[in-house]
Amino acid sequence: MQRFINSTCLMAGLLPIAFIQLVQAQEVVNLIFDIQAQATTTGVDVQMKSLTDEPLLIQEYREGNTIIIEILDVDLGLPNDNNVILSTPDEAITTVEAEKVDRNVQIRITGKDNLPKVNIIQGDKILTLKAEAVSDFSQAQKYQEIPETIDLIVTATRKPDELRRIPRSVTVINRQQIEEQTALTEDLGTILGKLVPGFGPPSDRAFTASSLRGRNASILIDGVPLNVNNRDFDRELQTISPNAIERIEVLRGPSALYGGEATGGIINIITRRPTEESFVSTAEIGIDATLGELQGESFGNFLRYGISGKKDDFDFLIDLSRKDSGASFDAQGDRIPTIQGTDESETFNLLGKLGVQFDENQRLQFTANYFYDRRESPFISDPAVDYIEGRRKARALRVGTLEFPNGGGPQMDQNILLNLSYSHNDLWGSSLDTQIYYRDNVSRSDPRDRRPGTFGIFQGELNSQNWGTRFSVDTPVSPQFNILWGIAVLRLMKESILVPFIVTFS
Repeated sequence: MQRFINSTCLMAGLLPIAFIQLVQAQEVVNLIFDIQAQATTTGVDVQMKSLTDEPLLIQEYREGNTIIIEILDVDLGLPNDNNVILSTPDEAITTVEAEKVDRNVQIRITGKDNLPKVNIIQGDKILTLKAEAVSDFSQAQKYQEIPETIDLIVTATRKPDELRRIPRSVTVINRQQIEEQTALTEDLGTILGKLVPGFGPPSDRAFTASSLRGRNASILIDGVPLNVNNRDFDRELQTISPNAIERIEVLRGPSALYGGEATGGIINIITRRPTEESFVSTAEIGIDATLGELQGESFGNFLRYGISGKKDDFDFLIDLSRKDSGASFDAQGDRIPTIQGTDESETFNLLGKLGVQFDENQRLQFTANYFYDRRESPFISDPAVDYIEGRRKARALRVGTLEFPNGGGPQMDQNILLNLSYSHNDLWGSSLDTQIYYRDNVSRSDPRDRRPGTFGIFQGELNSQNWGTRFSVDTPVSPQFNILWGIAVLRLMKESILVPFIVTFS
């Protein structure tokens, strides 16, 4: 018996939603205490202890000769916890100051003549800032390329904003962190599980729900929602390769900014951006193997090629990657018969971007991403193990190539995403941001043998097609007051969700 789930008609009618987002209380999850400054041969070491061993989210920027290390989502547990000035035995570094700012802690290190150079070292519950006085003017000038402002984030309020201003717990995973993690795994769920506090633990199973603090998360690619009304497949993170991602913004806590399915938070995946140079070409190739006894079938390979460039007002990017994953083996060299796994699969991803910068305020960009993943294994989990007395590990049984006489096929994922966006940063004093997108997604589970149970041999398939558009305007009313208003429409085949008059105050 073959069972298919089709989501071509998931929702009926129009659902109007209007809401106002106010500043919410921040949940402080860590504590900084016992801060000390100590002289070194090159400058000053500032050492502080944290309450937990979770990685600290740190932003670095400057003001004149002062370098500011801002630690996000922490409290300051000192007797005078609002502002603490530490003694600085180094004459070239005039002051070291620890200050509680809103829900963050700022460490301000000021140089006498030039901006100090600071090396940040995170250890087990210990954060060390190695400040070095830079006397040579050319070195100081080079180091002052640190931006005056910190990174921007777009998921929290539907508009770019400073990370330290977002009244939520936020994690930003940059391109460097993604590259470090992909050296070990290409699975996006595993990467998020290692870098995002509160993200559900990863699993070898491909069909695993993504959760933040035990609740569902709304998952987006460049602001395009991936969630559908039927969550039986939980495949939203299996729609793009990590090689096509520039950064990932994770906002924890319930939100209705992008519709439903965000009781746990929002995960916004930002695709790679074109380079500022005229032409850049990159190529990567590699092999890998599962841990344990190395066998021929445990080896996989990876290939990526990309080109990017900019000429006058036009920029472009093409990124192509292919990944062939090997089979999984345990420490004894026995094959692991993973059900709905990510091993023994072939993954293909193609990302293309074309942008036009009309002037300093206007930009038009078209993005297309095609993702395809197919897993085909000649092995299944031997059902005879269930009838052997005592504890026995799963055993792989070779059955050869499977045939699907009534439709269906091997486990696979296919996602086509087309996105056209336009922005105007000064439209009669307001900022305009709009986009229109189309998405076609197919997910198919592997066939499973549940005999003598009710379902017998069955397989599930989800086919979802949707398009949508959004129109948002950020209008300043006063230096301290902005109104963000607009409309967003999501249409699933013949049914629609309408979100009118989205309003936030900041």
